[in-house]
Amino acid sequence: MAKLSRDPRLVEALKAMGGFLWYYTELYPYRTIYTLTICRDALCVYIAGEDMMDMRIQLEKYLELEDDEERLRQLARSLDMLAAFSEKAYWDYAR
Repeated sequence: MAKLSRDPRLVEALKAMGGFLWYYTELYPYRTIYTLTICRDALCVYIAGEDMMDMRIQLEKYLELEDDEERLRQLARSLDMLAAFSEKAYWDYAR
């Protein structure tokens, strides 16, 4: 997943989708939303919760720190979806 963090196709695909993609929401014990977004032309994770200050972390660094398997699985799924979207957009544009 780390090599995808600076893939310009994924960054452009995310920009085309509005610049952010919620990939995980935690409801207990506090509501926390994990969002894939763009920081300085690279992918990053924006974390916002009712019990904490919002923070933005480069995707590579986030992958080093995160240990929750479900959040990592949802992030991988979102990155796969984004890669598929970028491939479809490329082929649609090439026509």
